Amino acid sequence: MANNDHNTRVARPAHNYVPEYQQSGIPFVKRIKLTGGKDKISFPFVTRWIHLHNTSNNPMFVSFNTNALNADDDADTSAKFTLSKGERDHRLELKCKEIYIKGTANDMFEVVAGLTNIRAIDFPDQTAANGFEGVE
Repeated sequence: MANNDHNTRVARPAHNYVPEYQQSGIPFVKRIKLTGGKDKISFPFVTRWIHLHNTSNNPMFVSFNTNALNADDDADTSAKFTLSKGERDHRLELKCKEIYIKGTANDMFEVVAGLTNIRAIDFPDQTAANGFEGVE
């Protein structure tokens, strides 16, 4: 019998599979030029940790759900955070499959992440309805 992704005897790891978060992450690096709207970075696999860097002279807003960036930039919301100009955010130990960035057009944003072997398609949508607190 062939082993494939749908084999129930040897299931592929899911997002609650602890050993995936105990080992070093697979490197992921991406630098994007912002459009001035909401830009999305999708990870092919669930992250173990992420490190964000605002390389511009303007603040940027970061969220894990697109709805949080619909409010005014100055609106007080727990679902997004601000990266000041030139700020290198600390390493965030969290699992996610996408991040959203809103900033000034043509500004540069960098993300470095450690990925697990858990496919992004196997991770739940990052919405409050699915238990993601602080997501609007």
